[in-house]
Amino acid sequence: DWLSTSRIREARRSQARLISMYPSSPYTIRASYHLAIILLEQKDYEEFFTLANRQLARWGSHPEWGDSFRSALMEGYYRRGQMGRSEAFLWQQAFNITGEEVSRDLSLRYADALFWERKFEEVAQWYGKMAEVLEPPDTEAAQTSRLYYAESLFQIGQCDEAIRQFNVFLTTYTGARTFPEIRLREIECEVLKTKDYAQAITQL
Repeated sequence: DWLSTSRIREARRSQARLISMYPSSPYTIRASYHLAIILLEQKDYEEFFTLANRQLARWGSHPEWGDSFRSALMEGYYRRGQMGRSEAFLWQQAFNITGEEVSRDLSLRYADALFWERKFEEVAQWYGKMAEVLEPPDTEAAQTSRLYYAESLFQIGQCDEAIRQFNVFLTTYTGARTFPEIRLREIECEVLKTKDYAQAITQL
């Protein structure tokens, strides 16, 4: 529980101290990753990006740590609202990784960035190839990404699949929010198919 609010400052100091004292230790890379996540949680983006990019340059080909730092950097760009940079980052990394190595977190954040850039067709195409990353819906990120996927499908007129994805989202969502707007999407899809505007008004 080293990332809890009450201990995060001490964790940051201890990880930085470990890296400084034992630069050749095999545990240094793990400490670097922990420190990067702490910096990200503290929104210390400048130090985070400096550290994470440096470690990615060094460990990019490592099967575990390369993926870990790529996912962390994608998360950092996303949290900072740099959606275009988030998208460009994955394409840049595509020259260094294969499709099988694209992590779940990286895939979800990439599609989320496309969604917020209103590239709905590209979101639908991405999940058409990478639908497995939405399963299992065991994290808030995966659940939210499915909601974005459903909305993207609606936006490009794929109503039947949009409603199916909205319903999957509702049955798997574990948060406290309610989503009355999903019911509105169902009504809008029905109108698009039936053109029965009078019936739609009675359902509002």
